[in-house]
Amino acid sequence: MLVLNGARDNMPEPQRLVVDWLHTWNGPYLIPGVAISGYTLPERAAPTADLLVITPNACVVIDVAGMLLKESGTLRCPAEEPWRLAGFDGDPVAVRTGAPNPLPDLRAAMDAMARHLAGAAGIDTNVSGLVVVLPQVGTAVTTDPGGPLPAGIDVLAGELRELRGWFRTTARREIAWTAEQVREALAALHFADAVTVAQLAAEGFRSTAADNPPTPTHAPPVSPGPPPLPGPADEPAPAPLSSTGAARAKPQVGKPKPTAPATRRGPLLLAIGVVVAVLILGGAIWLFAKSGPAVGPPDVGTPGVTAPPPELPIDVPAPSEAPTTAPSSPRTPQGCFPFQPNC
Repeated sequence: MLVLNGARDNMPEPQRLVVDWLHTWNGPYLIPGVAISGYTLPERAAPTADLLVITPNACVVIDVAGMLLKESGTLRCPAEEPWRLAGFDGDPVAVRTGAPNPLPDLRAAMDAMARHLAGAAGIDTNVSGLVVVLPQVGTAVTTDPGGPLPAGIDVLAGELRELRGWFRTTARREIAWTAEQVREALAALHFADAVTVAQLAAEGFRSTAADNPPTPTHAPPVSPGPPPLPGPADEPAPAPLSSTGAARAKPQVGKPKPTAPATRRGPLLLAIGVVVAVLILGGAIWLFAKSGPAVGPPDVGTPGVTAPPPELPIDVPAPSEAPTTAPSSPRTPQGCFPFQPNC
């Protein structure tokens, strides 16, 4: 727990003992909160208590009362009557003159704190009150109010363990204080620079800044820069060609057109040509072999025209029924030319 103004020189010994207890409430014994020792209110003659403790669940003003008698026993602490320790006469604790017990002053301090927080910080909250009775060393004291105490007020006799247990019971209440509200309350009590919201959040108070996402800030306007250079996709369309050739059309760069598949007619035509050439060559060889060598004067006439020789009588044999083999080609007489009929 954070403790403010806890090193005052004129602090009474019972109050100093309680402040030392508050300093030990950390680690596994942590009670989150902030305490102010010896606080004051700006209002004139406003009643105060010894301590103000604010936790996430409660705002408590504490009056520390040390036992005047070094005796053990049960302390009867009614709301409107003097307190008594069984078997002894007189006030067991210090009481303001004219007051039956410490409770009226505690009630006045509670009301004054509630009014101040509402007026100075705009915080409407319930302020609880606690009287801590400290027995003297070597004694043990218990409390018996003998009836109901005023609303919001408790009387506790004991030491460190009992006080920490009481604050743990307040943790069952609903969350009443955020880090920002505690910061405003401390500012209203002249402790504005004592702690920060971050320290209070680390102590255990919920922070509204952490619960809410940060508000987005608008970026400053950016002056427009030069226009970007046109890319390939932004190039203008090429100008059309004119009759004078003043404008040249840019070759459009695009995807290559797919090549038509190669035809299969080439090998077929080549094969047919080879067959025809072989047939022609074979026929020419066969005719040349059949006709024999050509003997005679050279052809002096019109190229490609041969004068027919005089026809000679040819004896044609009578046909026979039996098939005969083709007669061998007769030797061409002198004076015949190739391709001459009946020669």
